[in-house]
Amino acid sequence: KLIFGDIQEFPEKDETVEPKAKPKKNVPKDSKKQYLKFLSDERFLKSAGIFFVFLSLFLFVSSLSFFSSWEDDQSLVRSISWGMLSETQPNLADNILGLLGAWLSYIFIYKGFGIASFAFVLIFFLLGVLLLTNLQPIPIAKTLRYSFFGGIWLSLTMAFLFHNAAPILAGSFGHFTYLYLKGLIGFAGLGFALTAYLLIFLIAVFNIQFYAP
Repeated sequence: KLIFGDIQEFPEKDETVEPKAKPKKNVPKDSKKQYLKFLSDERFLKSAGIFFVFLSLFLFVSSLSFFSSWEDDQSLVRSISWGMLSETQPNLADNILGLLGAWLSYIFIYKGFGIASFAFVLIFFLLGVLLLTNLQPIPIAKTLRYSFFGGIWLSLTMAFLFHNAAPILAGSFGHFTYLYLKGLIGFAGLGFALTAYLLIFLIAVFNIQFYAP
């Protein structure tokens, strides 16, 4: 201290200077909890249920109409998007549910799985009923599994049987997958593969027996 008298000493352990406490900020409510609370609200679930029920009915009717009007509506909906719906004259579509019905059925039937796309109608309807009434007339999880495997088989089978006469029945998925598999294993090989696929599916679902008990 004689030499460095003007210099302050280091504090001892018990004299350690504690950092100043930062002023508390007003923390807003957790937005994630609010979001989850909104999704679990009964009114939201019922509203979503009504939406899915009417979506399934809309898709069902528009898809039925699609098979008689798709050739006339093809040029109209081929390159359409959500942003173009407001710019196109809706009365130009021949689909019974108008331009939106023509476009929606085009996405599911033509660009999708053909007649196998009707599985989406069932799935949307069951989901809507579950959200609206908390009931499951048919188990949704089982329906999803069966629709997935059955839809692939049906789409490919429609392409296998009607690839020249009515390719629309298979949709883009079935048609192009059929062409690829035909080149890979041949027409007869694809027939065997579809038969084997069906038998495996039936065994997995119904456990069918090939021998007398």
